[in-house]
Formats: sequence, C-alpha cells, structure tokens
Amino acid sequence: MGILRNLDKFRVWGFAGVKDFATKKIAWRMAARRFEEMARCERKRGAAPPEPGITLIGDFFSGASNSKTLRDFAFSLKECGIPFQTFPVDRSRVVPGSDVDGIITPPGEFRLFRFSHVVEMFRSPLPRRLAPSRARIAFWEGEHGMLETWPFLAGPDPVIAMSDFNAEYFRKEFSSPVFKILYPLRKIDFRLSAPVVTRRRLGIPENAFMVFFNFDFGSYRRKNPLAAVRAFAKAFANVRDAVLVFKVQGAKSHAREMVEVRREAESCGVADRFRVVCDYLPQQELYSLTAACDVYLSLHKGEGFGLGMAEAMQMGKCVVATGWSANMEFTRPDVALPVKYRLVPVKPDEYFVSMKEWAEADEDDAARHLRHCYEDRAFSAAIGAKAKAFMEEHFSAAAFKKSVEEFLLAEHSSAISTGQAEHSSAISTKDSEDGQTVFGQNQTVFGQNSQNGQNSQADRGIHVAMAANHRYARGLNATLASMINAASDKDRLCFHVFDDGLEETDRAEARSLAVRFGYNRPIDFRSSGLKQHLSRFAAYHGSQTAYLRLFFPELFGDLDWLLWTDVDVLWFRDPAELWSKRDSGVSLLWVQDVRSSRIAAAKMAVWRPGMDPSRYACAGVMLMNLKRMRETGFVEKAVAFHGKWGSPHFADQDILNEICYDDAKFVDSRWDCMYPVKDADKGVVVHFNCIGPYFNDTAFRRFFPLFEIWFRYYAEVVEGRKGAAVASWWKRALYNAMALCYPASRLLAPLTDRIQPWTSDLVQRMFFFAWLRRKKLWK
Repeated sequence: MGILRNLDKFRVWGFAGVKDFATKKIAWRMAARRFEEMARCERKRGAAPPEPGITLIGDFFSGASNSKTLRDFAFSLKECGIPFQTFPVDRSRVVPGSDVDGIITPPGEFRLFRFSHVVEMFRSPLPRRLAPSRARIAFWEGEHGMLETWPFLAGPDPVIAMSDFNAEYFRKEFSSPVFKILYPLRKIDFRLSAPVVTRRRLGIPENAFMVFFNFDFGSYRRKNPLAAVRAFAKAFANVRDAVLVFKVQGAKSHAREMVEVRREAESCGVADRFRVVCDYLPQQELYSLTAACDVYLSLHKGEGFGLGMAEAMQMGKCVVATGWSANMEFTRPDVALPVKYRLVPVKPDEYFVSMKEWAEADEDDAARHLRHCYEDRAFSAAIGAKAKAFMEEHFSAAAFKKSVEEFLLAEHSSAISTGQAEHSSAISTKDSEDGQTVFGQNQTVFGQNSQNGQNSQADRGIHVAMAANHRYARGLNATLASMINAASDKDRLCFHVFDDGLEETDRAEARSLAVRFGYNRPIDFRSSGLKQHLSRFAAYHGSQTAYLRLFFPELFGDLDWLLWTDVDVLWFRDPAELWSKRDSGVSLLWVQDVRSSRIAAAKMAVWRPGMDPSRYACAGVMLMNLKRMRETGFVEKAVAFHGKWGSPHFADQDILNEICYDDAKFVDSRWDCMYPVKDADKGVVVHFNCIGPYFNDTAFRRFFPLFEIWFRYYAEVVEGRKGAAVASWWKRALYNAMALCYPASRLLAPLTDRIQPWTSDLVQRMFFFAWLRRKKLWK
C-alpha cells in the first residue's frame, strides 16, 4: 500500500515532485549522519544539561510556505527573547540572505542537546531516540485523511497546530498530545515601496482597482486560481480600470497549469487586465506587492493557514476569501468578507486521494463582494481598518510568546511525568546572552557618524563596493585580501559588500581576514533590497546582485564617488592610484573590454546601430561618479531603456555601455587586466573574467592553466600556506614553458584568428597569465 500511495503522489505531483522528493531524501540522510556524529561527540565530552529553549529543525532556505513558517517562527522567538537555535536540513539556497539573516545558527555553534525542546516541520531526519522531547508543526486543509497521507505523524510525538480549525481536527485524528501555538505572524516593516511605484513596475495605472492573489502552483487545484479569474470576470466584465494580479511560485515546473490560467483569462475576456508575477520575491518586496492592492482574493478549496490573506489583513486590506478552513482563524465576518461555499468530494486526480472533501466557493457571491468593494471604497477601507486592528491584537508578539511558553511548560511537565526529562524549570525569557543564538552582524549605517550623523568618510575614504553569495565567498576573500595588501593607506578603504546569500560563517571569515591584513573598520554587509530595485525590470540576465550596479546612485545616496570591483579580481596595484583619477566631467571611468567585445557590440547594434566596438568597456572594475549619475537621471534611463526593449538577453554591462556611451572615459588597461598589457610586471588588477576560478578548483585547474595564478595566490596569501603546491609537477613545468614563450606567443595569433577570435584570446591569456604567475606579483 505504501508503494501504491507514493506512486499515486508521483502521478499527481509529476516529475518535479519526484525530483524534489529524491533531493530531500538525500539531504535527510546526510543530516541524520550529522546528528549521529554530533550526539556521539557531545556525549563523549559530557554535554551540560539542556537549557529551556527550542531547537528548530527543517528547511529554512526553500521558497515553500512551510519554510516561510519556520523562518517566521525563528524570527518571532528571537523577538520575544525565547532561546533557540536552528538546523537547516537542506542548505541549497532559494531565498536571499536577507530572508534568513540573524536566525541561522552557524554549524560550529549548534549543539544537539543544548535546549530542552525540539520543534520540527512535519518530519525531520533527527532520530527520535536522540530527542525524546520533540513536537511537529502540522498544517492540514481539511477534516479528513491526514494520517492516511502522512502516516509517520501517528507516532507518540506531540503535534502543534496553529489554528482552531486544525487543532480541533488533530485532536480527533491523533492519540498524541495536540498543542495550539499562535501562528508566528511577524510584524510587517511598513517602510515599503509606495503603491504607485509597485504599480508602475507592473504597468498598472495608479487609480486602477487592483485585485491580488498569491499562491504556489504546487497546490494548484487547492488554491483554485481559475475560480478567482472567473469571479473577477463576473464582477468587472465592463470595468476597464479593474486589474487582476497573481503572484505565483513554481510556474516553470508547472507550465501546463500556467497556460491553463492564461487561457481562462482569455476565455473570460480579462486577459488584457490580467498580470502574473512569476519571479521569487524577497519578503519585503512581496509585502510591497500586497500593499499595492485594493482587495486580496482567495477562493481556495482548503487552507492550512492562509498566510497571504493574513498578511494582507495586517496591511489593512479587505480580504474576500472562501469561508471555510484554517483561514477562519482570522477571516471572520466582522473583519473580512467570507464567501459562501459548499463541500464537494475531492476527485482522485485533484489532490491527495485520502482527502475526502473540500470547499467549492460560490463565484457569484465572490463577484458580488468584489463589486461592492469597487463601488463603495469607503466600505472596503473600513473592513481593512478593522482587519488591521484585529490582526495587531490577535497575532501580537505578546500573544505568540504566551502560547509558546504555555507549550513549553505543558510539554516540560509531561516530559517529567514520563521520565523523559531530568531538569525542571520554567521557560526563561532572559535576553540573548543567556541562551539565544545571536549573530553579531558588525554592520554600520553607511556614511553615518555615531556622534553627529554626518558623512564623515566620504571626503577621504575610498569606498569600494562588491557583491557575493556563498558560492562566491572564496572570491570575496581573495579580492579583499589583495586590495588591502596593495593599499598603501589601509585606513582609507571602506568596504561595502552586497550580501546575496552569504552564510554567517562567510561573513565572519571575511571580517577576520580583513583584520588579519590590517583593515580595522567594520565591513558594511548589505543584505536588504536585492530584489526591491530589480523588480522594476520584468526580466534580467545573469546575477541579480550584479544588476544592482545600475541602482548605486540610489543605494549610495550620500556618496559622490564609488569604486566597484568584481570578486574574480586580484589587486596588485594600490586602489588609491585609480581613485585619484576621478574626473567630474564623466559618469564612469573604466577599461576597454577585450576583443570579444565585438560580440557584445553586434548584439547592442540592435538598439545602437553602427556602435564602435572599441568604445565598449568592461564593468568588472570601474569608478562611478554617483553624483553626476544622479544629476543625469541614470537610473531612470536604465529603467526606461529596459522598459522599451523588454529583453532579458542583455546584461547590466550592456546597459551601462549604452547609457554612458558618450559619458565615460577609459583609463589604462592595467586597471582591469584580462589580456596582455605593457609593463604588467609593475602591478596590475588581474580580472579572471567569464569563469570564476574559485567555483571548482580541480576542474578549472585541470583545463584552464591560466587560473593557476589565482589558486596560488589564494593558497599562499589568503590561507597562509607559503610555497604551497597547487598544481602537479608537469603543470608547473607547462606553466614555466608557457611563461618563457610568452614574448613570441603573438606569432600564434594569425593561426588562431583563422579558427575563432575567442580561441586566439584564450591562447593569449594562457601565455600571459603563465607569465604573470612566474612573476609572483603578490611578493
């Protein structure tokens, strides 16, 4: 029966579901081994008795709603002062670093037996014998079939519900204890993008009536988006200023369902007033999208909680929703507009076969509510105001804290009575020093002096911006070390790193490295706003962090000049020399790109016919005149340019070249050296463009000997392994031979040019970098 049940799930969820299932199974196995090893080591050391607190285990980095719940749970525990630690089962990142900043416990600080309670989401790889006092957070959309669907929940472990609807059903379904903990609905930071700005990005008129729905295609049938489209069409068949917006997740893996939704909009005659946002949005940007709507619509067939509706009500929005399931915890008739429904059987191909029935919303009733909100805006605003007041009272931090403390005390007493615990104490609400995992971010408010709030660094500081995520952490360290080493006045350097997913250990390593090389200022790690500005683009190509270069005039509003450097760069020349070349007459100072710029120029000829390839520059290292860029409206031009061409096939470098075509100046090529330059042995900025050498050291060292200079620098300088052999003897012999032949390597150009221009480029780079390696510029 278990095999048949799994096969049926695969049939319903498709190949993407199978792949996701297999990936999670592998992650769980690896995590289980880590838990066993941690338990063995802690017992060997004689671990101290557990403190009152919570260990959270689950997937924190997914874009799924369950992962969002775990993140909210951790943030709420932190806000309430309840000690906790987290263990991410799967560390493959989907969400940006800003969504988990401050709640992920570094692996070196995690102790399995540190706290008295373990809370998991549905299931986890932690063997039960290692954590007798554990509970599982569970959500369910109906009143039948949970144990048939998730049989592992039938164990003795307590179950945590987060709504009265679920708690009542779980008490009927489970023999184990059922506790209700209030959903950790985080307080929304209302420093959001103005609704008019968000609407403008979506192409929605400022005064249009916007109906919004946010859902995941993984629950397509349950979320019932087709009913939302039909209800909207019935309400606004002849209303041209009403717009329906869907924010969806999983559109790529559910292409058939996406087509079905669009066809429904076309058949209902509302395709021209229908918008779909498919990209993942960081939490703050999703809040901004919700805040821009007039009504939140959800004609779901069942809800485990209804987070989208809850967040809309937090913002004072009127919610029109099916009047059944867990969302009735808050979508009550006095603070929302529940839609009439009838319970209908669940068809075998619609959802889990073990779920017997769910709700079918009355589309006519929903259309009536929508039309009423459109015609009587004061009524809609009054409902929204009541909703906001209700959510602030019912889901306050104090109410959440109380429910967690009641759970911990009750569970603690139960554990004592069954002999599963050895220590008795009430839940401690001491501050973070007594048990809560707190991560010092060591961040500064950019350009602000703590005494007078004035920009105390801009006059003499060399402000350097970079961007990195966990994959680029080694490149970040190498670039930091090389810049600090090359600087004659280290005190002038001011580093600003855009964090697009760095782990806390990565940030700590970068800070420690900088101090080791004599840089004593805090590094300004910026982990917010990575998507906020990019949402002005419907699509973009390449790294989202790199595209922030287009928005630096706004992001660094108190700076006149900024030095940008990629993190596949080694600096063997003092940054102060480049900083001294500032020219107020142009927006950018950079280096002409390599001969492959002919490819870029051919691509850009679409919007700039007859472009001169020799004027195409590389944006890997550049001085940015932010003051002039603000004066010339650079950001507005970039957004307008993208809106005009609407193509994801050009990079931010292309946009910089287009807008600053007549507003830039070339500096010597030694400042962004990718190809042979004169007097390179006197110091250059080496740019390993196209392929980051630090991603896969074995493969790239095997096939691209020009990258050996990077690995050697990293080993000898960053890791401090003097004389380290980072290549086999025959490769070193090959590099030495290539270095000796470098002066005559240009003789190969006529031959390689006949094959492909980039082949000639690659050959020249190999000889040149082998020559640089032999010079050992970092000495």
